[in-house]
Amino acid sequence: MAHEVAHQWWGHQVVGANLPGNALIGESLAEYSALKVLEKEFGEKAIHKYLAYELEEYFEKRRRGDNEPALLYCQYQPEVYYYKASIVLYAIGDLIGEQKMNDVLKAYVKKNAFQQAPYTTSLELEKVLLAATPDSLKYAITDGFEKITFYENVTKEVRFVKLPSGKYKVSIVIDAKKLYVDKQNKSSEAIMNDYIDIGIFQKGTTDNGPIELYNKKHKIKSGLNTFEIIVDKEPYEAGIDPYSKLIDKYVHDNVRRVTDKAPLN
Repeated sequence: MAHEVAHQWWGHQVVGANLPGNALIGESLAEYSALKVLEKEFGEKAIHKYLAYELEEYFEKRRRGDNEPALLYCQYQPEVYYYKASIVLYAIGDLIGEQKMNDVLKAYVKKNAFQQAPYTTSLELEKVLLAATPDSLKYAITDGFEKITFYENVTKEVRFVKLPSGKYKVSIVIDAKKLYVDKQNKSSEAIMNDYIDIGIFQKGTTDNGPIELYNKKHKIKSGLNTFEIIVDKEPYEAGIDPYSKLIDKYVHDNVRRVTDKAPLN
């Protein structure tokens, strides 16, 4: 319902030109708007579940076709402009900040609402987002809009020691990989300097999911990354991108229990 109401802005007020990429304006932004309504109404737990669902649906439906376009040029591929786009746009908003994302979209509506031809395009949308984004974070828009970007991030090891202060020093080893995929599904490894969530969790759950002890963004480079983080309570599990904000091909190895030999399922 929220998605359909969002079409009062995306598709009714702001109409994309009849060109590749118009689904990003009409459908993807409506999906992002609905996602934020869901977050405000039901909390982060609902978002985490929904993002995981969107990721699963994207990969499931992607296997049925080929010649996937980049999000910037999508027009007839619902697995791209619905499922993938919601993750990409949510991740961009999470990186640059919700208020800045809102300000950008509000200004974009004000400029383009009820316009006559020539109509706005996905290229204009990307341009205004890039202008509002710090240079260190522009990669997320390029990766999300212009490329087909996958991650293969694995948490290799999680250990801790209890400190004399009573706190816990957690050591996390992560093997990170980013891939660019072409229309023929051939992949090439990309250089990573990405800001990605590292999360640490206590045993047990709350209404909002696992009991979070720590969740902050760290700069992740290709290959092995080691972090030492101090938390107040004994950790149970930890890992990279615990809330599925990235297009990761296999999310079940993102989080690992302390000293486990196998990934958490």
